[in-house]
Amino acid sequence: RNAIIFENESLTYRELNEKANSLARYLQKQNINKEEIIGIFLDKSLEMIIAMIAILKNGAAYMPIDISYPSSRIEYMLENANCKIVLTKENNLPNELFGKFKTINISLNKKIYEEQDKDNLNYKVTIKVINKSQIDLVLKNVNKLRYVKDVKR
Repeated sequence: RNAIIFENESLTYRELNEKANSLARYLQKQNINKEEIIGIFLDKSLEMIIAMIAILKNGAAYMPIDISYPSSRIEYMLENANCKIVLTKENNLPNELFGKFKTINISLNKKIYEEQDKDNLNYKVTIKVINKSQIDLVLKNVNKLRYVKDVKR
């Protein structure tokens, strides 16, 4: 069953969750701090959704940046939000901004999505869905676990 369909690409719920978990673990290894703001400099794509989920699983926040903005606007946004890391696809950040911010290429064909070490995860919750498939969620703290519990009520 497809979770996301974009143009001629699609991901099932399991694939989406696995890719988001792999990227979340990769970001943990990059020392992403809780509540840190991560720039997302991507066009609309599967990678953008994966990035948003992975960032939230790390307890950080994301700031989407329109790729059509001029480089001066992009630089202002990243500096003003104190972004240290920008997720891109094939390093599409304007040339004059390279070196000022750490960029991570998150194209789907990258090794980032290969299985990352699972030892860093604090909580793993398995949810059974109506069609008897299951979804694994990775949560970083108890407050999020309480939030998920409250939403269900």
